[in-house]
Amino acid sequence: MTTQMKFKCTSCQHVFTHNAYQKECFCPKCGSVSERCAEEEQPVFCSECGAEVPDGAASCPTCGCPMSAMKNRHCHECGAELPYGVHVCPQCGCPVSSAAVSPIPPVSITQTASPVGGEEQELSLPPSSRALYWFIAGVVLVLLVSFGIFYYTTDYFEEKNTTSESVIGSSQKVVIDGVNLRLRYAPSPDAETYKWADGTNRHPEKGERFPYLGEVGDFYKIDYKGLVLYVSKQHTHLE
Repeated sequence: MTTQMKFKCTSCQHVFTHNAYQKECFCPKCGSVSERCAEEEQPVFCSECGAEVPDGAASCPTCGCPMSAMKNRHCHECGAELPYGVHVCPQCGCPVSSAAVSPIPPVSITQTASPVGGEEQELSLPPSSRALYWFIAGVVLVLLVSFGIFYYTTDYFEEKNTTSESVIGSSQKVVIDGVNLRLRYAPSPDAETYKWADGTNRHPEKGERFPYLGEVGDFYKIDYKGLVLYVSKQHTHLE
C-alpha cells in the first residue's frame, strides 16, 4: 500500500496529499511544481480551501468539504489517485475534467417525500374546488326538485290514452235525452256536481243542448255558460 504524505505548492501554497516516494509533483490546482512537506510539518489541511483540519474531523470546519471525498478518485490519463476538488493531476499534470472531481451530492432524508403523503396531497382538493363542486351539486338538486314539482302538478306528462279528448267541432251539440242528469266538474261519477246559486244541484232539462267540446271516457265535455262541465253519455247524444 502506497503511503500518502502532504505536499505544498510553491506557487499558490495549496496543500494536498500524494505518494510519499516522490519529492516533487504537480499542484492539483494551479499545475505548478510542489514539494513534499517536512515530517515535522504534517498537519491535516483541507484539499479544497487549504484550511487546517483538526485530527479526526470528518469535514473541513471552514468550507465543509468532507475528508472522505478525497479517496477513490483517479486521473483518467495516468490512473493516479486524485484528492477532492483538484483540477490538475499531481502525478502527470493532466487537467482533470469536472465529472472526475465533482462528488455526488448526498441525499437528504428530509428532502425525500413520503409516498403516502404524496398520494394524499394529490387526492386532496383545494377549498375553492370543493366549494365549486358543492355549488354545482346544489344547482342540480334544485333543478331535479323543480322538475318533479312540475311533473306532478300539471297534466303535461299524463298518458294520452287516459286524457285524450276527441274534439269533433264546435258546431256539434250535446242533446239531453233523459231527466235528472247531473252536470259535473270532472269526468267521474264521484266528481263534484255543478250547483245553482242556492246550493241545489243543476239538472239539465230534457232536450236541452250544450256546445260540444270533446269527450273523456263515458262523459261528454260541454260548455255551460262559459264553464267547462261534464255530462254522462248515458241518456245523451250528439247532433
